[in-house]
Formats: sequence, structure tokens, C-alpha cells
Amino acid sequence: MLVVLAIYLGAPAVLATVAVSWWVWREGLKKMAVGLVLVAVSIETLMLWGGYNQMHYWDGYDLNPRVRAADVAGTWTRAGKIIELRDDGTFSSNDGTRGQWAMGNGAYLRAGAQRWKVLSRDGQLLLLAVDELSDPDEWNRAKVFSRR
Repeated sequence: MLVVLAIYLGAPAVLATVAVSWWVWREGLKKMAVGLVLVAVSIETLMLWGGYNQMHYWDGYDLNPRVRAADVAGTWTRAGKIIELRDDGTFSSNDGTRGQWAMGNGAYLRAGAQRWKVLSRDGQLLLLAVDELSDPDEWNRAKVFSRR
């Protein structure tokens, strides 16, 4: 999203600022002209940098690893929250939630009301808490659970 803004809005804004700065420079206000250009180029650079980071947010992660239910059974933790997925298809968490879990299509699993996406990074499986109809662009690495 930021890359689109940087290209389609930021670039024309920078060009307009440079044109205005050229006119201001000719009027003898050189410091103001340089300041305008520096501010415009800085904003454009920050938008492009943010867009680059957004585009490469999930680099290094396998978003579709080949996994079986037995591969994800075990204890998973994140920031003091613990969820245990048992081989018999039941789960429990340290907040008192209990129920059934099952693997779905595309390395998704459901444990009670929560939907999870199984990811892999450097050969290690990870669980990511996702919303029902979320887009990968909306996923948040802060919600990644790892094995205990």
C-alpha cells in the first residue's frame, strides 16, 4: 500500500515541490527552496522504505509448509500464553479454554473458535493466530507461537 502511495502520490508531489522550489530559488529565497526539496524528498524516501518493508514482511517464512496433524501436536507458547495441542485432537490453554482441534486445508487448523496458520521458518514450525477471513497482508508476526 505504501509503495502505491509513494509512486502515485509521492512522486508527483515531489516533482511539484521541486518546480515550486525552482521558482522560489529564482526569487532569491534559496534556503526556503532547499528546505522544501529536502522535506519532500525525505517524505518520499520514508514512504518507499516503509513500502519496501511491508512487501518483505514475511520473507524467510514458508507460508505453506507440508504438515500433518502429528507435526503440530505439542505445546506452543507466546508472551506467557500457552496452548497445548494433543494427539487425540483435544487442546487446552492456560487461560482455561478447552476443546477440539483439527487440521484444515492449506496448513490451517482450528482450535475451538481460534483459527491458526501453520508456518515454517528455518525448519521450525510456528503457529500464527489469524482471523477467519484474514489476508496474509494483515497477519501480524507478534501473534506467532513457537514450540516450548
